[in-house]
Amino acid sequence: MQGTIERGVYGNATVILDLQDGYKGVIYQDTCVVAWNGERVLLTAPPCAKTQTTKLRMNQANYQFNLGYVVCKRRGKWKVYTSKLVDGKLTPDAYLNDFTAHQFTISR
Repeated sequence: MQGTIERGVYGNATVILDLQDGYKGVIYQDTCVVAWNGERVLLTAPPCAKTQTTKLRMNQANYQFNLGYVVCKRRGKWKVYTSKLVDGKLTPDAYLNDFTAHQFTISR
């Protein structure tokens, strides 16, 4: 994977790269867990990579770059919410189904 490394609020084994076609990506353990451009966000987590740290990296990317989602775990399953703040609280304006596939796309 080629690109320009950008420093961010991340931990070990994590980099932010400029990818092809105007995308930026968060690479954790050699897997692009978040890629985004002005139109869409792509979350990627193979079953073997659905760890607390992967979820943390996805949410850190959202907070740092204001991508408009929150990944959480409820009853053992990953869920993706698009995020809106109302009176300082997150409200799921679009509750998205279980994040069971390897990839999840959010149009912006």
